[in-house]
Amino acid sequence: LLAVPGLFFLRRQVRELASPVWIYIILQVYIISSYCYWWAGGCFGNRYFVESMPVLALPVAACLNRISTRPAKIITGSFMVVSLLFTCFLLKMYYTREIPFGGLDAQAFFDILWLRKQMVLDWGRQLFVP
Repeated sequence: LLAVPGLFFLRRQVRELASPVWIYIILQVYIISSYCYWWAGGCFGNRYFVESMPVLALPVAACLNRISTRPAKIITGSFMVVSLLFTCFLLKMYYTREIPFGGLDAQAFFDILWLRKQMVLDWGRQLFVP
């Protein structure tokens, strides 16, 4: 998500890289969306974009470079840490087959999250209530 605004900041900061990055991203999205199996089968996430990560690191760096105030840095850093932890949580659920190979619909996904919330609340009650 930080790469999207970073694409616009990249143009101001490193002008000679902006056009090649834009062209690469547009072509990558077009080619992947043209695949017969654009959702990458039953893998976790969209594996077709993995090779785009080094290129997307440039706009992310431009976005992070643009952030100047301390509160904005704290919010951005917190967002990045929470996103990483949530991805690890989803990955664990995928590997333990709580998220099936074919994926989930929205209702099943929220049911799984609700079950986790209830487990944490019940654990907290047992821990803190004598």
